[in-house]
Amino acid sequence: MNTRQYCILWVVLSVLAISAGCAGQIQPVRFAVVADVQYANKDAAGERYYRQSPGGLERFVQAANMQKPDFAIEFGDIIDGGPDAAQELDRILAIYHQLDCPKYYVLGNHEFSGLSRNVVLAKLNLEKGYYAFDRGTFRFVVLDTVELSASSDAAIGQLAWLDRQLADAAMRKMDVMVFGHYPPLPEAGSYLAGNARAVCQRLEKYGCVRAYLCGHYHPGGYVKQNGVHYLTLPAMVDTPDGRTWAMMTLYPDRLDIQGTGKIKNQTLTFQTK
Repeated sequence: MNTRQYCILWVVLSVLAISAGCAGQIQPVRFAVVADVQYANKDAAGERYYRQSPGGLERFVQAANMQKPDFAIEFGDIIDGGPDAAQELDRILAIYHQLDCPKYYVLGNHEFSGLSRNVVLAKLNLEKGYYAFDRGTFRFVVLDTVELSASSDAAIGQLAWLDRQLADAAMRKMDVMVFGHYPPLPEAGSYLAGNARAVCQRLEKYGCVRAYLCGHYHPGGYVKQNGVHYLTLPAMVDTPDGRTWAMMTLYPDRLDIQGTGKIKNQTLTFQTK
């Protein structure tokens, strides 16, 4: 082999090695988040600007479509509820559906003020309020915290399902993000019904859950417990122009949060395995 052939071979092998290394890297997942849009066609009350939410959600959709996340999710209370809940839900969903990426929903308590569970699930195209989906090495678990607070039977069934999801993720060495509406810790706002302690025990048991993200408590909050970050996002409806949302990027070692409005930029770091 002459010098020229050797150089060509070296270049080819170097490129293949670099390509193999890149292929082995874990790709981050980017997702857009909004909490407590709480739209209603009524005057503002206190710090809640109900009629501003459609405009705020439109700007959220525009920002998300420009940044092209892997998915978007809203954390419940997308409407305020009441006698016009059906029409208001249709209007706000028409805006949310303009997202170019996959769209997910968390059930909040206000969706059921004026609407039955069957109607809400049908409008959101959900078979049930809790589910999970995977993106690469990451698992995203959505809890139905309204069902947890509704009856003890539903709570027991969902906790068993949560156990199975987390046990499977731990076996597969996946990192897990959990989404809900109610915060499960008093330091983060309101309680997650009577199952708060049981939920936290499961989230902290398997060593695979990195964070629990939610809404409901409009000022927002944060606490870290036994290696799990519990982050409550501020409400869109509490912003006069509706400019409160976040773009998040999930890595194996951290969650980078790019906030807008009342949501601040921050990074949540995870314990390495």
